[in-house]
Amino acid sequence: MGDLLKFLNQDPTKVLVVGDEALLDNLWREMAQHFGESLHITKSKPHFLELSHPQATKGHALDMLAKGWGLNREQVIAIGDSYNDLEMIEYAGLGVIMGNARQDVKDKADYVTNSNEEDGVAEVIKKFIL
Repeated sequence: MGDLLKFLNQDPTKVLVVGDEALLDNLWREMAQHFGESLHITKSKPHFLELSHPQATKGHALDMLAKGWGLNREQVIAIGDSYNDLEMIEYAGLGVIMGNARQDVKDKADYVTNSNEEDGVAEVIKKFIL
């Protein structure tokens, strides 16, 4: 990896690998075996594999924001649509997945809203906030 990244002036904050979905799924498993807890490995899109610091997740970010605003988890709604949203969905008191997400991502949600094409976020705001 050192030779690959020698052109950088500093360590990268994230490495994004773009490729065939099946190959990236295999790479994900291999990377998880080799790097375990030392990297956060996820997919943001079927063809995008992301590698970053283990605490660089949307879940950690949401926790920091909530604490900064004096909120507890039960007061937080998180809305996402992919694997890189799962830590955030699991953190929130109400974890919402968009209707256009893959089924295995939907299975992790407390609630599945409409798709992004069908105003899913607006539906959540109307149903749970207003």
